[in-house]
Amino acid sequence: MAATKISCILKDRRNALKLTPQDVIAALKERGIDIKEKALYAYENGDNSPKVNTFIALCDIYKISDVMKEFGYSKQSCAVPLATNAFSTIISHCSFRQIPF
Repeated sequence: MAATKISCILKDRRNALKLTPQDVIAALKERGIDIKEKALYAYENGDNSPKVNTFIALCDIYKISDVMKEFGYSKQSCAVPLATNAFSTIISHCSFRQIPF
């Protein structure tokens, strides 16, 4: 998946939920993730990619329950279906405050 598409989806979801960058940063901070506004904009512009724990937390904040579907991945296109299934299971069953990153 191109970083551009991921960044657009992240920005679109934030805007659809009418969240300000400050709202997102505060929600991330509640999850133990401290980023600057500049970093959030870099994720949304495709200039940088979030770390895995930040990405998962953003998906939670943006109410993305099916990460694989939302970002255009399917089991048919994945070279390693087990990894896809494992990732989907982790995303759907995790409590983000308990993930030891």
